[in-house]
Amino acid sequence: MRVTVLIIQGILILGSCWLFHSRTHQASPWRGSYFSLAANLRLGGDFLIDTTEVNHFAALPEIEQKSYRFHRSGNLTKHVLTQIGYGYLCSVARRLFPFFGDSVSIVLLQVLVHVLLCLLVLYQLSFWKQVAFLCLYCVNPVVIKFVTYDYYYFWQVIPAFTIIHHFMGYKWNRWATVFWGVLLAIVFVTRPSIILAILFYMGLLYWKGSRTDAMLLGLLLSVLVIILYRPIARSFWFTAYVGLAAYQNPYVDQLSDLAGYKFYERKTGTPYAHENDLMQEKRFGAILQEEVIGIVKRDPWLVLKNTFINTLLSFSVGYVVGASDWVNYGLAFLGLLIIVYLQAGRQQFYILATLATVTTFTLYYPPIPAYMFGAYPLLVLGVIEATQQLFFNYQLNKRGMNDYVNQ
Repeated sequence: MRVTVLIIQGILILGSCWLFHSRTHQASPWRGSYFSLAANLRLGGDFLIDTTEVNHFAALPEIEQKSYRFHRSGNLTKHVLTQIGYGYLCSVARRLFPFFGDSVSIVLLQVLVHVLLCLLVLYQLSFWKQVAFLCLYCVNPVVIKFVTYDYYYFWQVIPAFTIIHHFMGYKWNRWATVFWGVLLAIVFVTRPSIILAILFYMGLLYWKGSRTDAMLLGLLLSVLVIILYRPIARSFWFTAYVGLAAYQNPYVDQLSDLAGYKFYERKTGTPYAHENDLMQEKRFGAILQEEVIGIVKRDPWLVLKNTFINTLLSFSVGYVVGASDWVNYGLAFLGLLIIVYLQAGRQQFYILATLATVTTFTLYYPPIPAYMFGAYPLLVLGVIEATQQLFFNYQLNKRGMNDYVNQ
């Protein structure tokens, strides 16, 4: 019976992925760079791409991009603007789905992983919790948009699900620990901002599980990150500068990369060249670092206010780009209510786990859904568990009152 239910749930999740799949794509040059890397990837190698083929891919109509597979090339250029990790995932997808284009292959891999992660959680839940988690997360159109979006945002859920699975009582063997270690290492070199979530999981494993497995995981992660990680030229200060525009202020007026490029042009008198130019990126980073530090010194309360609002927003649906400040302040208040609800329902664990997932960027950038995607399963499960706890408390109080009246 249980297997039948899981099969039905899996079919529902797959159906939702088809029905609500993303109709948009990341800009072709960014996706194309990863697909070209995947076709030419060497373990531990640099981020090398065929820029001619990437430009050819970007010029294709969307329907042809879906079926296009990149080729091995002898004319490769080093790419220095984005993290390398997603290329490894695209390479795995190419091998698992060799008869599909690169864009479709990675989406199929993401759908497969989404289904498996969801089923592992659903298997551990009672019936009403299964229904709630299925509706609020597994088949939620907002979630499905990122599952079927051919870029790396989806993979931020991996640390969150390792935390969830351990908290639910899954006892992995050593080979499973190795598997999760490899996957976490690849996701880290895709999105280094997940570092706190990984450390949170390792701490959980160390104190509430197997210390041997925790040390094995730490060793494996360290070795793989040393082998796989490649530093990029794009500076942290770029994101911090743009993030200041999240709410009205006198310094930055546009929550867009264009704000950084325009500032560079104002300071240097030279337009920003969208190329893999290492010297340009170093100069760009130094200019933005000086500006951001200057703003922090002149107006520290602005930065603290932004951090506070960003953190509250990460407990709601996230920051709405293009909306007025009052809309996002309202969503921040909703986030505060959810924190209070989780606290009232004794779900401090999910509060801490969510903070570990988002704090690495909410200090300086608003939690747009693409960035805070890893927090969604934690928030959904936290609300479900808090609801059960509060209902249980209500039943106890009601029973106690009835016993008092009957005396």
